[in-house]
Amino acid sequence: MQINKLPSAPNVDTSVTKPTWDWLIKMGKLLNQLVDWVNSYTAPTTVIAHASTHASGASDPITPASIGAMTLSQFTGTFSANGYRKLPDGTMIQWLTANATGDNYSFSWPTAFSTACYGALSTSVASGNYVTAAYNLSVNGGVLTSRVSTTGSGTAGTYFVVGIGK
Repeated sequence: MQINKLPSAPNVDTSVTKPTWDWLIKMGKLLNQLVDWVNSYTAPTTVIAHASTHASGASDPITPASIGAMTLSQFTGTFSANGYRKLPDGTMIQWLTANATGDNYSFSWPTAFSTACYGALSTSVASGNYVTAAYNLSVNGGVLTSRVSTTGSGTAGTYFVVGIGK
């Protein structure tokens, strides 16, 4: 439908003023332009792959390597109760379940960090008022301590430890 002029009698609404009709005609023309633009749009029929060529004919400068794309095979490690994940930059996240036989229990990481262990968090697997800490951290492991928060005494139990390093 094209809106280009005022409707002719007898369909003219006499309650509508001329400035309102002028505005409606302008909006109608803009709407016609929008409809024409939408109708003229052609969606792309192909997707350009990474191995495509640039518009100039040269090789596409954007490749997975040039943008630092990673593949799942670059994330090595084991996924188990005691495991680790090594990121492509060498950062490692390790976790383990330790069955501590008493206070100040030494534990070993599932695999040694190559440079350093930057930090570790620990928690009790059992319910209760326990405060735990992993300390004396090294590339090979550390020491786990646990205290009953109400008495301050050391306690044996099962603990979960997560460490990060390189």
